[in-house]
Amino acid sequence: MNRKEINEIKKNLKKESGFLTWNRILVTIVNAYHEVELQKVMSPLTLSTREETMYGDILLQTLNTNVGKKSVQIDFETQRNEDSTMSSTQTALYDLVDTAFNSEQAISEYTDKVVLTYPEQKPYAVITAHCTYTVRHKNKSDEFDEMDQEDYNFIISAYCPVCAVETGFSYDFSTKTFSTEADKKLYIVPKATHGLLFPAFDNRSANIHSAMVYVAKEKEYPTFYIEEGLGCKAPLSAATEKSVWLSILESTFGDELDYPFLYVLNQRLLQAAEGFRQDTRLVKWGGKRFAEEFEALEVEKEQIDKFLNVWEYTMNKGLFPGYLHLENIIDKKYTVKTAEFTISYTAEHGDSVSTTIIEGSRSFSLKTANAVVAVNGAPINL
Repeated sequence: MNRKEINEIKKNLKKESGFLTWNRILVTIVNAYHEVELQKVMSPLTLSTREETMYGDILLQTLNTNVGKKSVQIDFETQRNEDSTMSSTQTALYDLVDTAFNSEQAISEYTDKVVLTYPEQKPYAVITAHCTYTVRHKNKSDEFDEMDQEDYNFIISAYCPVCAVETGFSYDFSTKTFSTEADKKLYIVPKATHGLLFPAFDNRSANIHSAMVYVAKEKEYPTFYIEEGLGCKAPLSAATEKSVWLSILESTFGDELDYPFLYVLNQRLLQAAEGFRQDTRLVKWGGKRFAEEFEALEVEKEQIDKFLNVWEYTMNKGLFPGYLHLENIIDKKYTVKTAEFTISYTAEHGDSVSTTIIEGSRSFSLKTANAVVAVNGAPINL
């Protein structure tokens, strides 16, 4: 599933597209004790324009093309049994899509295995829509063929916080009196913190063995929800992978690791990542693939062999799957930090920075075409 396909679903999820139908909406509110407070299935035909817009805006938030940071495609781990090759959670999701919210059993299984496994300690709401998108295919003349189309049925869910309010008194405008009777109200915050799309839309068709997970805060994937709830392997955080990568470089090159090498290596990795820009799956590189980049940079064979040994030792600790994600180790911004100074700049200006020795002291040299720079907001001339 690539960014183009995510945008295709996002574009057509809007009512005016004409090719996507909202079939039913399921709203579940869960309290702080992980008990279902309310669960309701609604037809979009019964919603007011305001309600329809609200649900649509919330669900659209979960379709994000910022892959690796705010969305990631995950694969279900196949578990073979007597009746199916799908895991129990995958089966629950499949049955919910297949029955279009018309089966109480399917809704119950989905609630138990997916909704209630969300690791939130505060009240939350899960808004789930069942949709059908008519996928049109093109013929050899690059025109849409009315005879070649298929229905992509899917569910899209948004997890939102819920504010639980308990007031000690209320005011009745009709009688103009106060009441001390407890009044408990629940308010759904119209901002998704996480989202789920199933099945994935791969090659413009349904892939029941994958799903898309959305996170509002960059790279904060809910590990327990993905692994225990969905039964998939949760991606490691980008910060963890970057820390491991830097540790491997330091162990390999030691004092020989310098700025020019880091800059050139990062530029090559940025160029490599650009070739996968449309993919929603993070790019997995093993040690041998990184070794190829070192060879291109004419790193000595002894150091490449040392790198591979360090790589194998690190991966064999059991914490990592044998690869790192390319997007998580590249830098689009540099921060040079010493005990005295901190300087930040984007990768495109990385070649404007160099290391040198001035009067016996190690120094960084910054090149700029601007004659005027700002110091604490005040413009000064160089």
